[in-house]
Amino acid sequence: MLKLDQNSDINSGFSLIELLVTIAILAILLAVAVPSFATYLDRSKVDTVSMNLKSDLVSARSEASKTGFRTTLCASDDEQQCSGTFSQGWIVFRDTNGDGTVNNNESILKVSGRIEAGTTVKALAGDDSSVTQMVYNYRGFLNSELTVEVSRNNSSQILDLKKSGRVVLK
Repeated sequence: MLKLDQNSDINSGFSLIELLVTIAILAILLAVAVPSFATYLDRSKVDTVSMNLKSDLVSARSEASKTGFRTTLCASDDEQQCSGTFSQGWIVFRDTNGDGTVNNNESILKVSGRIEAGTTVKALAGDDSSVTQMVYNYRGFLNSELTVEVSRNNSSQILDLKKSGRVVLK
């Protein structure tokens, strides 16, 4: 026969009220945390694309200076030719004949791959006209100053490209 200890509490555990209060507190904490986390993820994606673009621009500049040939970073939607917008991706290639297109004898040095949907990359010249190519001359200089904006929802990052070829993240 089962005997109960005089000091033991038969009703040990959580009551329904305690459980509901705990669930309500968790719901409030999640309601506060989830939007902050979404903003954090957007910011992280923008930072990743910005850093990848900066790295590829620095590589293009270095390649132009090292080889003495024009090096171009251009928008590419197929990872083989200059086409589309920067939001679809980009390539870096050595433009030995200076025509701004990838020819059979010119090698593609870097491919960015596709940018995640919802992230936009816009390159603008000083007069706010859209740009799809950034060309470094044989000394590693650009023809003009450019501004690139990487954005996703409410997060954005600006890259300033100086004529000297220097890239500044803002």
